[in-house]
Amino acid sequence: MKIIIHLVLFLVSLGLLYAVYSTIKEPIQFQTHYKTRSKAVVDKLKDIRTAQKLYRTITDTFATNFDDLERVLTTGRFEIIQVTGDRDAVGAEVSYDTLYVPAKDSIAAIGLNVKDLDKVPFSNGKKFEIYAAQINQQGVTIPVVEVSTQWGDFMGKEYSKKKYAKYDRNYSPTNKLKFGSRRKANLAGNWE
Repeated sequence: MKIIIHLVLFLVSLGLLYAVYSTIKEPIQFQTHYKTRSKAVVDKLKDIRTAQKLYRTITDTFATNFDDLERVLTTGRFEIIQVTGDRDAVGAEVSYDTLYVPAKDSIAAIGLNVKDLDKVPFSNGKKFEIYAAQINQQGVTIPVVEVSTQWGDFMGKEYSKKKYAKYDRNYSPTNKLKFGSRRKANLAGNWE
């Protein structure tokens, strides 16, 4: 009888040990996934932001979709105006020369790959949402852009529940990781 009681107590203690291990393991595992995946998405959003800035330099607007973004950055060209002489000196001779540099060369020089910019890392092929338009702000028409994805898209099915918010108070699978704004000229990311 004594052996059975010891065996039962041993099994109960193993069960309690496993329960404690699970409660410690879950938040650590969540934080590891959270940091790894959000860093990859932020890096991709920074690349998209750089690509959008380059696109705007060429077209004076932002790209409304990733196909246009890729097309312009691989076939477009930057206009560079070279000024010779002193523009501020009275009577000085000034000449302007316009040079064109292929955008493809510039994006290759900075290591920007425009082929897969639209795909959200760790999302099984989901794509970033992109919004670009022209707005009127204080009587001036300006281009705006917002690129985003939901946390649930890249955190995966296992972390798409709100219960994980207890490990990070800012976490919600429906919140967006994004840069830009639909209402004002702003290219800041909400991770900054």
